Amino acid sequence: MKIAHVVFSLLTGGTETMLVDLLNEQTKSNAVMLFVINDKYHNYLLDEVDKRVKIVRFNRKEKSKNFLAFLKLNSMLFLFKPHLVHCHHQSIIEVLLNRRNVILTLHCNHTSLRNLHKYKKVVAISETVKNNLNRKSSIISEMIYNGIDISRLEKKKNFSFTKFKIVQVSRLHHAVKGQHILIKALNILVHDKKIRDIHVDFIGEGPSEEYLKNLTTEYNLQSFVNFLGIRDRGYIYSHLKDYELLIQPSLDEGFGLTIAEGLIAKVPVLVSNINAPMELIENGVYGNFFEVNNENSCAARIEDIIKNYEFQVERTEKSSLYASNKFDIRNTAVQYIDLSDG
Repeated sequence: MKIAHVVFSLLTGGTETMLVDLLNEQTKSNAVMLFVINDKYHNYLLDEVDKRVKIVRFNRKEKSKNFLAFLKLNSMLFLFKPHLVHCHHQSIIEVLLNRRNVILTLHCNHTSLRNLHKYKKVVAISETVKNNLNRKSSIISEMIYNGIDISRLEKKKNFSFTKFKIVQVSRLHHAVKGQHILIKALNILVHDKKIRDIHVDFIGEGPSEEYLKNLTTEYNLQSFVNFLGIRDRGYIYSHLKDYELLIQPSLDEGFGLTIAEGLIAKVPVLVSNINAPMELIENGVYGNFFEVNNENSCAARIEDIIKNYEFQVERTEKSSLYASNKFDIRNTAVQYIDLSDG
């Protein structure tokens, strides 16, 4: 089977992380191509793609009115003759001449509805995204969870600690990912609760980096916080096990890939109680939650987790098994292939 994936960019994020794993899984038994339209991509992500996947970069400038890249894209698709064209942005179909077997994955809750009816199939990455689409339109969508190459994740074995180490992995965009809530919660724990054997590492980059660093300084938390910047998945997957807790304090999420990764790695997780993260932890069965956008609630839950860490350890085996079964990239790849006519 021939599969073509089309994206505008390949930068750091859950969409791109999942896509790399999907490419690598599908290429084991299919002919797979990746078309990157714009000149925005991280080479370290491209380096993670299996060498059997043919990658074509058109290096179009974003918002350019030069349609040469689109002409080349259609020409190459015509020659490749894919059984399935998988798009990862709703507007891509506007530049495709042949729309016979084109599908779209919705990666967030706020995608424009403008072009969705033009796709053969629309796929939501969670029940949260699917339900949100149902509320806004009459478009019927499939639901396929994002997948993870679970074989790459090292699992936590040592649950003893002298310093309680917390990790937060995502784009540094506090208006969406809520990192400022975690910093404010840490301020409460360190300066009000006098909990000093605690540390937070932020992994990622983004437009809020300066703001978050200034907030850390304002609260005099420099010795309790590190901003590690971008790290590739090899680093993340081998170091998650070194932390006592993974926190995702998001204000908005369509899925939450790092939550699933933490569960698989047997790292206890704490999420804000918005729909998608709560869906991933089965409303508290497999993880912890706090009231969204509430640093007091976040601080209280962290304190409770530290005091009752034995309970967290006891359920890591069950949580890891649950997430490994539910978010395995092998299942995701098969479900997408099943959407094709052949």
